[in-house]
Amino acid sequence: MYDGLNFLVADWANEIIRIQTFATEHEEELRLCERNCIFPIEIYKEMGRRGWIGPFASKDIGGLGGGVAEYCAAQQARGRLRTTA
Repeated sequence: MYDGLNFLVADWANEIIRIQTFATEHEEELRLCERNCIFPIEIYKEMGRRGWIGPFASKDIGGLGGGVAEYCAAQQARGRLRTTA
C-alpha cells in the first residue's frame, strides 16, 4: 500500500524518544488511572500540546505536520503508554 514510508518531520527519531521518556515519567499515574477507570485528561492534554495527538495534522492547527510514517510511529509509541493494572 505505502511503498516506503518517509518521515516528513526531520527530528522524528528524537520525538519517539521524548514520547517514551514521557511515558516512563508518568507510568505510575497512568497505572493508577487505569486501575481506577479514570481518563488521564492532564496527560492527554500535555500530549496534545506536544503535538503527539495529531501527528499528521498541519502545524497551523497544533499538529506536527507529518505523514503516515509519523502517525504509525506515534501510535506505536502511544501504545506503550498503556499500562496494565
